[in-house]
Amino acid sequence: MDPILYLLLGHYLGDYGMQSDETAGNKRNSIVVLTRHVVTYTLSIAAVLLIYYLVESPAQFGWEFIGVCLLVIFVIHWIQDYSKLHLLPDTKQTYYFDQVIHVALLYFVRIIGYKSGYIS
Repeated sequence: MDPILYLLLGHYLGDYGMQSDETAGNKRNSIVVLTRHVVTYTLSIAAVLLIYYLVESPAQFGWEFIGVCLLVIFVIHWIQDYSKLHLLPDTKQTYYFDQVIHVALLYFVRIIGYKSGYIS
């Protein structure tokens, strides 16, 4: 199965399924809450990447690849959510743009994984 499906599952779990109403409402007011959300999001991506490797290609598992990907995902997601909450207008267009960037980052991770041999 294509790893992007695992990554998208992690995205939707982390950005929606595991985000409480309290977190969604308070991310704008607290860097701690925002950071907690991004940690939860990143852990959901980590979980699905681990499942991907265990199910699909255990021989190619690489901690260094996962570690770098998770660090990049964490940093970009944090900057992106902070920007969306504090620098951009609260519109549907901003929301859609935010989601496109999130998904594009996951595709980037997938492409890098293929090019580096960690995803087959």
